[in-house]
Amino acid sequence: MKRTDHILAFTTTLLRAPDADVDRLLATLEKIYSLQEPRKPGAVSLGAEQDDTEETFATWLRRLRSEHVKDVHVSYHAFDERDMPAHMAAAFAGIPDLLLRVKTARRTHAFALNTYFCPQYELTPQQFITLLDSQPDKTHLWNRAAELILESNGMNNRRVFPPEETPAYLQTAEGRQVFEYLAPDLVKELQIECTVREQPFVIPEDFQALFVKYDYSFFDDDREYVYLYPLRDVSAQEILDLVHAQSFGLLLWETLNTTLQEYDDPAVSVVAPEQWEKTLRGMSREDLERIVHPLCRSICTLCEAAGVKPIIPAALAGSFGPDEEEQKRSAARSKDKDRWNLQSTQNPWEHYAFRPVEDAPRFTPASLSESRKAFLEALKAIRLFAGGIDSPFEEAFGLSMFALQSFSPGRYDDAHIASLVAALSKAGFSEQAIENFRQATWVGELCTELGWEASRTQGMLAVKFADVFGGMGSWNDQYIEEDHETFQKVSSELFEALKRYQALLL
Repeated sequence: MKRTDHILAFTTTLLRAPDADVDRLLATLEKIYSLQEPRKPGAVSLGAEQDDTEETFATWLRRLRSEHVKDVHVSYHAFDERDMPAHMAAAFAGIPDLLLRVKTARRTHAFALNTYFCPQYELTPQQFITLLDSQPDKTHLWNRAAELILESNGMNNRRVFPPEETPAYLQTAEGRQVFEYLAPDLVKELQIECTVREQPFVIPEDFQALFVKYDYSFFDDDREYVYLYPLRDVSAQEILDLVHAQSFGLLLWETLNTTLQEYDDPAVSVVAPEQWEKTLRGMSREDLERIVHPLCRSICTLCEAAGVKPIIPAALAGSFGPDEEEQKRSAARSKDKDRWNLQSTQNPWEHYAFRPVEDAPRFTPASLSESRKAFLEALKAIRLFAGGIDSPFEEAFGLSMFALQSFSPGRYDDAHIASLVAALSKAGFSEQAIENFRQATWVGELCTELGWEASRTQGMLAVKFADVFGGMGSWNDQYIEEDHETFQKVSSELFEALKRYQALLL
């Protein structure tokens, strides 16, 4: 049971409950979630929203109940499979696929449960604006910040705007998202600009707690790194002109041979040092492309050992980089010891809000017994397939079937759990499966506390055991080569049946 399922279970129960039970259920819910303060630091909060207006969960709930609730349903709506099959999309958090539908005496409502996570860092966009305005050369730093943001936006199909509008953009909804993603790089690059221009990076006194320095003592911070790379396709003559500008002679060709051996490219052969110039002149453009990067790396290796910078003749300024200013930036990027880093959010929060859905898909409640039957058939098929490929998930599917068909009703207290453990052991389930059951007993306790009947509780436990879809290490995080088509078929059928059955249980 995911957190969104937990919230929906409480919410549907509260909407259906007699008036006499509402305060008790709300008090129980408030022990788990913040119901009065949205986005409360260090907590998980619930609420509701419409357009730009927010409402507390209790106010929203009582408003709906005041309309005299007639029916409450949860419906499943699959992810658009033109982009990705629904059972694969389950690996990505935050994709709402369940709708809460509430029919009252006044109208029928549909709500999606939206999820919000706190920013990763303490620094806000508004504070970032103040930070840049506090710098001695704020105009240059704002130009650099705009350059970085616009470069990112261009690559990610986001809004492109005049650079002078950067402060205003950062305060928009999209701008806040972009800032959350780029904030560490922005702060790093702006400090590098200050280093290159030999200016201080000023942190206002009341912002000091928003930054932190890390211990990089395990790095060789005194080593001077140098950089060299082609800016475009270059000719053999340009490569040789670059080589002749350095002072390393045959040692450079010897170093190139060593570098090529490290690259281990079968398309490139080592050449006697005195033969490299002749070999380069006879190379095709494709072969030159393979050589130029190892050659630049070889020049850098020798320069770092000698404590010098690569020499790029003026005639090659358009062929090789970096220029002097970019070289300073690159060198500064490798020195982290004195750089300020953003402080991570110290009291993270999560917020879940019910938001009205306009033009919700048409919905006709299905039969719970038919959905249970479809879920069980899908479980049987995928368990058979998992057994055929010796998958450890076979037991998870078997545990789900056992919960659905064979669990005895009870309150999921110690005595009831002990009897279920004995039944699982007698049925041949492993210690790991029994431990997985023990860790899931809270679902049974929750359903009992909510007053759900035994069959509904058994269904929720069965769904929990069968919901093996997700990210790394899950059922769908594998490629079954021997029968991929069947794997996709049984996975899709179980996911669809599971979600539809779960929606009806809720």
